[in-house]
Amino acid sequence: MKLILKISKIELCKLFSSPVAWFILIIFSIQFGVQYCEILIRPVKDQALGDPWQNLTSELFWERFSYILNYLYFYIPLLTMGLMSKEYGSGSIKLLYSSPITDVQIIFGKYIAMMIFGLFMIGVLLPYVIFTAFVVENTDLWYVFSNLLGMFLLICAYASVGLFISSLTSNQVVSAIGTLVALTFINLIGRVGDDISVIQDMTYWLSFSNKTQSFVDGIISTENIIYFLTVVGLFVTLTLWVLKRKRKKEKKSLLFVKYTGLLLVVLSIGYGASRPILTFYWDTTYSKSNTISSITQDLLEKLDGKLRLVTYVNILGKYYEWGLPGNHKMNFEEFRKYIRFKPDLKMEYVYYYDSTQNSMSEELYPNMSPKEVATKICKAKHLDFDQVLSSEELYKHVDLSKEKEQLVRQFIWKDSVSVFLRLFNDSRVKPREQEVAIALKSLSAGLVNVGYVIGHGEHQLYSIGSAGYYRFFCSPSERGSLINQGYNVYELLLQEHEIPVNTDIIVIAGSKENFLPEELQKIERYIETGGNILILGDNGTAGSLNPVLKNIGVQLLDKPLQQTYDNQESDLITANLTLNAKQLNDDFNWMFQTGSQMVAPGCVGLTITNKGFNYLPIIRTNSSTYVLDEKDAGLSYPILVALERSFGNFQQRIVVSGDADWLSNGELCRIRDGFYNGNLALKKAIFKWLGNDRYPIKLVYTHTIDNHISLKRRDIFWVKIFALGVYPLILLVVLVIYRNKRKRK
Repeated sequence: MKLILKISKIELCKLFSSPVAWFILIIFSIQFGVQYCEILIRPVKDQALGDPWQNLTSELFWERFSYILNYLYFYIPLLTMGLMSKEYGSGSIKLLYSSPITDVQIIFGKYIAMMIFGLFMIGVLLPYVIFTAFVVENTDLWYVFSNLLGMFLLICAYASVGLFISSLTSNQVVSAIGTLVALTFINLIGRVGDDISVIQDMTYWLSFSNKTQSFVDGIISTENIIYFLTVVGLFVTLTLWVLKRKRKKEKKSLLFVKYTGLLLVVLSIGYGASRPILTFYWDTTYSKSNTISSITQDLLEKLDGKLRLVTYVNILGKYYEWGLPGNHKMNFEEFRKYIRFKPDLKMEYVYYYDSTQNSMSEELYPNMSPKEVATKICKAKHLDFDQVLSSEELYKHVDLSKEKEQLVRQFIWKDSVSVFLRLFNDSRVKPREQEVAIALKSLSAGLVNVGYVIGHGEHQLYSIGSAGYYRFFCSPSERGSLINQGYNVYELLLQEHEIPVNTDIIVIAGSKENFLPEELQKIERYIETGGNILILGDNGTAGSLNPVLKNIGVQLLDKPLQQTYDNQESDLITANLTLNAKQLNDDFNWMFQTGSQMVAPGCVGLTITNKGFNYLPIIRTNSSTYVLDEKDAGLSYPILVALERSFGNFQQRIVVSGDADWLSNGELCRIRDGFYNGNLALKKAIFKWLGNDRYPIKLVYTHTIDNHISLKRRDIFWVKIFALGVYPLILLVVLVIYRNKRKRK
């Protein structure tokens, strides 16, 4: 060991005697300093304007470390080019061969020197870390540690490659160029094989850049640590064997066995380390930003047994590229945070083709059948068409007729319970943890079944027009749609069918025609047995809905309410939540605190008489409201009422509204100047309450605490002076002093 350390010391002295090593340290510090100062001014400005940043440590360092790691491999060839090449070129290798020093001592001595120099490169960045710890309150130092560890492991891996290349040639220039080519190849290889799943798995595993990203994000995993250690072991071993071959020739058959055995060992270690069940993680961030909520973890824990995530890819649909074999690894990484807590979660893919409403496809492939178009796409994307099912074949097992427009996933638990996990037509597209958690919960707890009554002139459930309810009730591509938030919505024709026993909520929305006696009886029985119900009245529906409402003590007025505005129609009613609404659930409380309004066009007021319920007016109009053609302005009318009563071991819940248009496609997100439209939040709060608070799920996260920076804008100038002037000058002075000291010796 003493000889190894002595060789390391000699090698370090050589490095620091050369201006190249100091030049690298100086350029490295300037490169990082430029990036750091560029970002530092932004949180200082925003904080001065009253808009402080959250998670400052990550904001200051994440992009800086990502940038440095992407260009780090340019430095290493200059450091490693002479490790062995110089020994060969000068002939000093013969002296080493004749000395009592072994090959292992030579290689490990030189490699340890490179590891120590890697620590010096890390040390160059420490002043920025220390400065951040002083100016940022509650700096997340463990997150910074994760980044520095990732950088150090990457330097070690690069150095092992450079050492190996250097052992192959006596020309230092060739060694430097060879190392640069090798490291460039390793960094870019992750982009190779995008169309073939097996090749992509191999190239992804070989790519250094893919492995360092998790460190930058603040998560340390045994898989990535073992990967870098394996790479170092591989190239150091190869270097030892090269050195041994230069001393003594070996048979080709023996070489083949050795290299094959080494490859198998490396692949075995890599395969074992990458198994989800054998991978352990440390999320170094204070807020645990890389870790799913404890609620989602509990949901996964409850799903004992077999759990599959099947991705159905319609070759003719939207986002089909995301499901192609070349993107399987990307999809795995996307769900890795869930697989971390459910290692036996299996990801599967099913390919099929079915015609869609994609006009672009018709323009690109005119007068071609869906099968012909699918064949051409498969050929272009290198996908075996024999693996692609027709819609007829697939739909025998699962009905995707309403999901065919774009890629869709499905969780399947124990091969018997399933739920869809969809993509959405918004800027994010992919499901958040919120939607994933809802899907996981519905596997064990079931969906909330919502029966939508039809047959009496109600708002159409599947209409995409402004008066329809499709967008936020049953649209697969709308994130806030009920069917994507834990609800199963279906039409209910009371003239022909009984109300299903498993129905959790009934919705009656703006029925303009009278109900038949037998229909009224079905609704009354449902209410009498404790069923939850949402009844949405409207202007002109008093005659048809009041018979439904009479047994619960609520009635609709027969004339619309009016309000006076400067620039809006008089039948537009806007009203805030009452104090009573706060006690229903957190969503109502949030709406009350933020001053959200219900915006209801053509609304009628409600009257209440006691029928044994606890009546809570959720929304009342203000004193400027009056009834059309009547002289009673200045009164306040309830327009949204919650009813509740104990029913056995559970609570029955009913909501009655004086308007049905506020839940329509056109009104839920309509923006009017001067009004704070809270209709969408109100819809969520009402259905959550009616569904006994089962959905949606409120996830709990740890909030960041590094949210204040104690710098002023004028201080940034001095930070730049130090980072780009004083600090590099200090390193330059140390270089001059060190070289002069070495010369005197």
